[in-house]
Amino acid sequence: MSGIRAWGAPLFGLLMVLLALPAWGEGGDSAPGRTPPLPIRTAPPPTPSKVTLPSLSEGPLTLTQEDSVRIALERQPDLRIPEADLRAARGRTTRARSGLFPSVELQGTWLAQDSLSAGGQAAEAQTAMDLEQLLYDFGRTPSEVAAARAREGVAQADLASARADAATRVRQAFHGLVAARELAQVALSNLENQTRNLALARARWESGLGLPADVVRASSAVATATVNLNAARAREINQGVALARLLGQDPRLRLEPICEELPAGDQGDLEVLLQEALPRRPEMQAVLHQIEAARQALRAAQANQAPALSARAGVAGRGRELPPESWSTRYGLTLRWPLVDSGQTSGLVEEAQAALDRALARHDVVCQEVAGEIVTSRVSLEAALDSLSAAQAARSDALESVRIAEGRYGAGLGSFLEVLDAQSALLTASNQLAAARLAAWEARASFDRAIGRVPGT
Repeated sequence: MSGIRAWGAPLFGLLMVLLALPAWGEGGDSAPGRTPPLPIRTAPPPTPSKVTLPSLSEGPLTLTQEDSVRIALERQPDLRIPEADLRAARGRTTRARSGLFPSVELQGTWLAQDSLSAGGQAAEAQTAMDLEQLLYDFGRTPSEVAAARAREGVAQADLASARADAATRVRQAFHGLVAARELAQVALSNLENQTRNLALARARWESGLGLPADVVRASSAVATATVNLNAARAREINQGVALARLLGQDPRLRLEPICEELPAGDQGDLEVLLQEALPRRPEMQAVLHQIEAARQALRAAQANQAPALSARAGVAGRGRELPPESWSTRYGLTLRWPLVDSGQTSGLVEEAQAALDRALARHDVVCQEVAGEIVTSRVSLEAALDSLSAAQAARSDALESVRIAEGRYGAGLGSFLEVLDAQSALLTASNQLAAARLAAWEARASFDRAIGRVPGT
């Protein structure tokens, strides 16, 4: 019994070795390491779609960020609205200022009368030309002129604000197109990598060194990469159309953005930035003009019931024919004093005082809004720049991981799944890098808008 136990273990091991030996084929030849030729049912690799816009006769427009802002401020139709508002405000100022200057009036009358009692007809022609000049109205008209000028300043500030907003949107859309093109290039590179993987997996399977599952995985990865590329190309075209819209260009025009630099950070003191930004922001300029307009309107309302003194001088003609036979000169003073207006003046004063209170409250709101925008935009910029640095490091590591995985698989030391995982991580890192770069540029544009330093405006 002891001898049987002594030989049992070696015999069992020998049996396991014999069972592990490769099968012998016909003619006594062996095929060590060769995969049986199993059929693989995979769909043919799809072809990426050619998503294009209708072509124009003119070629693509190559432009930088500064070019985009300049073209948009020159051609964007949306800016015509605040420009028209500014012209209307200037017209109201001119109309209000006319009350300070003399006015000239020409009148002509020809009147015929028939007598009902005695019969007969009499005719008379009258002609007059008068010049009238306001002398004094207790500051009502000058206050109305000053209020109109302040409202013109509001319209001017609103136009500056609209231009700053337009420039910010253009900058963000420009870098959105840059990011969309980068994402499309990433998707194209991923499709090329997956196509090479499919060819390599199929070649290894046909040589007996690979697995059928590797071919199926590679084919599925090619299909997924094609879908991603189609979506990326569509996003690129849509982003180009959106930018062309902001530029006032034909949406079919192909745009070629040029942007190689990275957004810069800001190391300025926050309190200094706030004090510098307040007078630069057009919203603050607009609210200051609103306060001045409200104060002047209040003065005009308080003088609404005050007397107004004006002088008039002119010539007049009278006779039976035109031109009249007799002429005379006339001159004098006119005093207008509305003694009872049934509450009109008090209503105007109350309304003007409420408008002034609203403008003062709006001033405090704008100050808080500007401060909040500066703080939040600066925090967003710093976070975006940090994320951009991290995304750059992540993509660099992903590239190294792909290199190692492909080397191991080529040497027969790693699995095909390891290669797919590494390339999937690279795709994710590349997309994150493009998104981080876009987020950094958008944060920079928002920060410039917050501190009132929008390039090109």
